[in-house]
Amino acid sequence: IPWHGKLTMTVLGVYAPAESMEENEAFWNEMCDLWMTLDLPVPDWIGGDTNLGDEPIDRLPHRADAPGAVAAYNKFKRMLELKDGWRTIHPDTKAYTYTSTNGKSMSRIDKICVSPNLMKNCRHWSIDEVSGKLTDHKMVSVVVTAPGSPYIGGGRYTIPLFILKDKEFLEFVVREGEKLEESLTEERSETINIQTRFKTFKDEVRDFARKR
Repeated sequence: IPWHGKLTMTVLGVYAPAESMEENEAFWNEMCDLWMTLDLPVPDWIGGDTNLGDEPIDRLPHRADAPGAVAAYNKFKRMLELKDGWRTIHPDTKAYTYTSTNGKSMSRIDKICVSPNLMKNCRHWSIDEVSGKLTDHKMVSVVVTAPGSPYIGGGRYTIPLFILKDKEFLEFVVREGEKLEESLTEERSETINIQTRFKTFKDEVRDFARKR
């Protein structure tokens, strides 16, 4: 897929079987065979539902998944020289992406595995809730920067244009603006004057806009 400038990124999406560990193992073995026998591109990352907790810490209650399935999954990662990015950054953290329907068990089965070179440019690995009803899994995410890209900060905050049609926001601005106008006749000092009052007004408008 196009990435940055002339750079491209090869991404492999996976959804491993959940019916049994035997099918899961067969899936990863088949993936290994495909990449060994066909002229397929080596992905920069793979992401998706592995339906596998490859370490006991990835399950709650803690338990090890079937050794054969874990071995096949790890073989595929080694063959493509990929590593589990979130676990690399959080080696001892317990976090889970799926909770069983009865609520008695949790697992970290959704993963993003990346190449060592790409790992150097990955930031902010995270596991978060997903709004809406698109999935019953949590979302794994990461920010990937292009090699050699200059650092670009967040920039100066600006109020989005759509909020100018927000009735409650406009009423707040008018109300606070009238208060500011009334204060112009009040006594001034080095710490309380039109400049400081205007700054307070702008800060309050900005903060109110952010809450909308």
